Amino acid sequence: MLVTQQSQSFGPEPINPPVAPIPTDRPLTITFKNAPYLESRRTASMAEIRKATEEFIPNSYPDHTVLPFHGFEHPYQVARDSTRFIGRIQSESKCIDVDVLYVASLLHDIFYKAPFEQLGFSSREHLAGHRTYEILRTWGASEEFARAVERTIYATDFRTTALTLEEKVMKAADLFNIADAYDLFKANAMLLHQESQLVFGRSSSFADFVKGAINYLSLYAFREIDASQWARLPNGASEWHVGFARNAAALYIESNFGRARFSTFCADDLSTEDALRAVNDPDTMYVIEADGEEKRERLLHAIDAKKKLAGLNSPVLLVPPTYGLKIQPEQPPHFSLTDRAQH
Repeated sequence: MLVTQQSQSFGPEPINPPVAPIPTDRPLTITFKNAPYLESRRTASMAEIRKATEEFIPNSYPDHTVLPFHGFEHPYQVARDSTRFIGRIQSESKCIDVDVLYVASLLHDIFYKAPFEQLGFSSREHLAGHRTYEILRTWGASEEFARAVERTIYATDFRTTALTLEEKVMKAADLFNIADAYDLFKANAMLLHQESQLVFGRSSSFADFVKGAINYLSLYAFREIDASQWARLPNGASEWHVGFARNAAALYIESNFGRARFSTFCADDLSTEDALRAVNDPDTMYVIEADGEEKRERLLHAIDAKKKLAGLNSPVLLVPPTYGLKIQPEQPPHFSLTDRAQH
């Protein structure tokens, strides 16, 4: 196993803490039925840890009737997507711990339905990472490996900055589907809408759900998540950011039956005041390009503050420069309830 650099500890800020703190005591009693425990007095081999993880998965994730998106298939999809990035990184002669990524991919959403706040955790990712550490140590994993997996799972939290290659790939793999083909993006959005109703009892329309989801994903979009030169388009733009912005804009327009609008502009040549003035229409989604993660974060905070004061709920994405690449999506086919029922 490769030794990876250690992430910093979580800070109190609502955005951009590097990594969550490692709690030492939580009021949650967990029983792992049919879990393949290994002798705790010895260090397990990596083959044993992988086997234990694979045997644990069927008992730790519900099926799609309980969690339509984050169910049994999701961790395997993230593991498959991570292999795409691993291959690219290895082709650049970079070292990456594939075992850390494999185990983190399969366990990153365990206890998804648990009331993490009541249990004293800051997020689902925080809960999953900490419990995964405990499980791995029970199975005989080394302290170093268990901590590396824990921090890699923390990287999927929107508040974290991925520092190691493993953390960057984990974040990218978990988010890969939202920059994938539009039909897949749309189908996943429908599953997530259904999940929000089943699990959290939310009764919002699909259009309102899409608007809220884009606003939430804006907390990921302002960050750099590239772990490989292959994540860049020929003109230097981030492939993931361009794909996500196009998908989000297309679904926003489609879910509003074509009545919503889309606007994009570059904030690098504008003052903060001018950029804020440009965000003024409640029915328009804005994609704003800006160079530098810190600048995008500051502008996102300023825009969110303005939206709250003005009562706006316009979806806004802050993304890295696209260097002249067109983000404007083609007009999607008319959204219908029949289309939705098919998914």
